[in-house]
Amino acid sequence: MTNGGKRPGAGRPKGHKASHTIEAGKAREFVIGQVVERLQPIMQSKFALALGHDVMMVRELEKDKKGEYHRTGKWIQVTDPTEVAELLNGSESGDEYYQIWTKSPDGNSLQYLLNQTIGKPKETMEMKSTIKHQLDVSDEVYTDIVKRAASNLNEGVTK
Repeated sequence: MTNGGKRPGAGRPKGHKASHTIEAGKAREFVIGQVVERLQPIMQSKFALALGHDVMMVRELEKDKKGEYHRTGKWIQVTDPTEVAELLNGSESGDEYYQIWTKSPDGNSLQYLLNQTIGKPKETMEMKSTIKHQLDVSDEVYTDIVKRAASNLNEGVTK
């Protein structure tokens, strides 16, 4: 038997996947399942990023040794719609109590959503080239090349 080259029966059987490829496929399926289960809130978040949104921040409440609550200097985000309504309609107000911060639209999120729905736009590239090489052929050789090219074109048309 010679060394090297193709040998019958050698190598991985056709269509067989390596164990790491199988594991990666299972992991991919798991991630896809998790995303599909949470698709609506994910897309709502993506739209909020793409369009810009308001965020309500409130000063954190802290309980002192006497059991009384006081506002600290730390700002925390309010995500519960009921709590937002209570804060806006409550007796406490002003910049010391809560603030509403506006987040600008995120161009990357907007571009992602558009690319997913209408497709990624085609990218064009302009190229310029200059050929500085000149072929020196005799008139006989040039005539022969033209005749062969014409002959090949005619053969293609008649077939």
